[in-house]
Amino acid sequence: MDDKEKINEIVKQYREYLQTIRKESKNENEQPIKKVIQEYAEKIKKINESIRKKDEEVEAVINKIKDEYNDITKGDAVTEFTEGGCYYFAYMLKQIFPNEAQIYTCTTGDIHAIVKINGSFYDARGNINKKNNNIESLINPIKPEYYLLTEGEYFEYFKDICNSSRKGEMVRNFEQTCDRVLEKVKNEIDEEKNQKVL
Repeated sequence: MDDKEKINEIVKQYREYLQTIRKESKNENEQPIKKVIQEYAEKIKKINESIRKKDEEVEAVINKIKDEYNDITKGDAVTEFTEGGCYYFAYMLKQIFPNEAQIYTCTTGDIHAIVKINGSFYDARGNINKKNNNIESLINPIKPEYYLLTEGEYFEYFKDICNSSRKGEMVRNFEQTCDRVLEKVKNEIDEEKNQKVL
């Protein structure tokens, strides 16, 4: 269960508990109701803080990937990763956040790979949820859970679709560059973790 799902569950519990207390009480200003409101507000505040921290972490990694890609290629990472290279960007995030990241596809005019981490969706531009109320505004007309890509053949098939207009050598060069970017970013993240430990 990701943090956003936890918030929805807490809100549901809060509403049920509040209804029970209101049935038992005639005065809504009584202490039990105020206490419940404060308790649930604190729980939601803690989870929102966790969501904010994870979002900042993911956004920082996205920026590292883009910066490293731009340094190596002298190109524009956002353009490259939103116009044909989205599959490899999604793959890189999956490698950096292996237990949290899920790769999805959506349609934004063309087919596009996005990554769900902790209830938010990302691509090379950052957190898509900040730009749209939810992922469904990007999808016509099927919900995102129907487009979850698994490891293996589905991802390989999707990669082939993205590369259909590119020549083989161009694809190999792009993927080799992305492998170098991924290695450098992972090393940088490991170094940062090691420094925090010291």
